Amino acid sequence: MGILDIDENEDPVVRQMAAQKAMQYYVQNQGKPGALAASILGSRYGFRPDARAEMTQNALAKMKNQTAEMDLQRDQYDFEAEKNVRGMLQQFDWTKPDAQNTFVQELMKNGRFKEAQAAKKMFSGAGNGSYGGNLTTAYDKNGNLVFLQTNSGSGVTEVQGYTPAPDNVVVKGQGGGVYVIPKRGAPTPTSTGLVDPTVTLGINKENADNAKASDAVLKDAAGRVDTYRSGVKQANDILTVAPQIEKLLPLSTGSGAGALRDAAGNLVGISTQGSQAAAQLKVLSNKLLMAVPRFEGPQSDKDTATYREAAGSIGDSTLPAETRLAALRTVQQLAAKQRDTMNGALKTELDRVKAVQQQIKNAAPGNQWQVSPATQSKRDQTRAQILTQEYADEQSLLEQAKKSGDPNKVLLHQKNLEALQKEMGNARVPVPTSSPSPAAKTAYTLTGRAKMMKPEQKAAIDRIIKSGDAAAIQKLRDNGLLQ
Repeated sequence: MGILDIDENEDPVVRQMAAQKAMQYYVQNQGKPGALAASILGSRYGFRPDARAEMTQNALAKMKNQTAEMDLQRDQYDFEAEKNVRGMLQQFDWTKPDAQNTFVQELMKNGRFKEAQAAKKMFSGAGNGSYGGNLTTAYDKNGNLVFLQTNSGSGVTEVQGYTPAPDNVVVKGQGGGVYVIPKRGAPTPTSTGLVDPTVTLGINKENADNAKASDAVLKDAAGRVDTYRSGVKQANDILTVAPQIEKLLPLSTGSGAGALRDAAGNLVGISTQGSQAAAQLKVLSNKLLMAVPRFEGPQSDKDTATYREAAGSIGDSTLPAETRLAALRTVQQLAAKQRDTMNGALKTELDRVKAVQQQIKNAAPGNQWQVSPATQSKRDQTRAQILTQEYADEQSLLEQAKKSGDPNKVLLHQKNLEALQKEMGNARVPVPTSSPSPAAKTAYTLTGRAKMMKPEQKAAIDRIIKSGDAAAIQKLRDNGLLQ
């Protein structure tokens, strides 16, 4: 086997080195008798004709200033980068940005961009490049420094310091893939032969960093919103209990002597109206004590102590009703104060969240997927078909539940239909009529007992089935005539 031959079963790194030597031989012996034909490079090593011509011209033009090996390595790996990136783009499904490719959105949203590093040159001896490590090509076609990091024979995994075009950005995705993505504008073929994806992302590192910071702000705000909403609910719960207490106070025992009489009556099995009301007030008082609001402001400690004292007095049957009613009023005032405070804080926080969301939208409008009207129309049609089919399925399941006589299943499918109707309304999808299909109306069979009946009786049963009268049909089922 000659030095320029490649065994198809050979290690990828060895094959890559053979291809390197083939290009080197081609460049150094171009135009000489017996030189390797350009067609061999294409058929045996996969080099594209226009790439061969460009690499040859660049290599020969710079041999005066650099060694042939360095210039050759630059041109060789410029082409290898193009070939690998093009292959990865072909494997990537740009038509489904909202499905399996959402990791690209997350990647850009979270700002996972590799910082550009200074170009490095790594060469081993005897004119051979260093394989499987970091390799530097001097310039790309636009005069930009290009730094490629490769794995052994597995293609490009990082691109740094690379500016393919003013409107493009290079992104490293999951699994080490490298993607060239347009920031804006219509997709056009590039000078390298790559065809830009049809999806416009409009994302750069600055916007990604801003989005990441905004996400942290929104996450913190979400915790505070939950706290304020919980505070409002707690205050409203207290205010809901207050009217129940006010009705019981006039009926409850309201003195020390009365409390003693109630206690004595309990010993002999006698329960008075006062003792019953007092017992209920005790339960409600404990409920208030278990729901002490988290008061805000400089008087929070004082408000907490006042609330606890007032809530405890409500359940004390040795105190007069007037005193306990005054305590109830104190509890109501403190709960209303807490509710107003939490409502104000909640509104402020929600306004802040809305402002941050608007900033994100204004700062990075390209972060939103841009879908053509035709694509959106197709999506809407698909969604309408899915919703319509789901609705029909639920109608069928509801009919089956009615036949089985299971009220829980009937209720479940009725609620499912209501939810689907709401979703279809939001999506502007027409809701099908709820009348059962002819097949559903006649999906009954006569039992053995019914089959033995007279023809006119069976005809009457058939008329009931065709009428769709659910109550009459159920009665026939209850009598063992239908199944």
